[in-house]
Amino acid sequence: MNTKSITTALQNERSTRTTRTHYRSKIQITYDILRAISEKSGGISRSKIMYKSLLNSGRLNSYLAMLITNNLIHYDEKTKIYTVGEKGFQFIKNYEELSELIPNMNSALC
Repeated sequence: MNTKSITTALQNERSTRTTRTHYRSKIQITYDILRAISEKSGGISRSKIMYKSLLNSGRLNSYLAMLITNNLIHYDEKTKIYTVGEKGFQFIKNYEELSELIPNMNSALC
């Protein structure tokens, strides 16, 4: 492969990567975290939330703190497990209802 074809290949990969990028709104990220936690009836660990919601540690910490402060989730210090509270379940329900009313809501909010 010559230098020109390598450069062209790299440019094509960059443009493909850029078009595949999907940014989520804060509401979508909140929903993703709550859904990840609610999937397990007994709660879920921080690392599993991070994996399922596709967030790095720093961003996850700020979302978890906000969710705890607003009583959407609960944290058990002993077991280090997060569970969804009543307000969190209400948020999930409301989000899903809005998603049905506005099918392209996620792309419209980003």
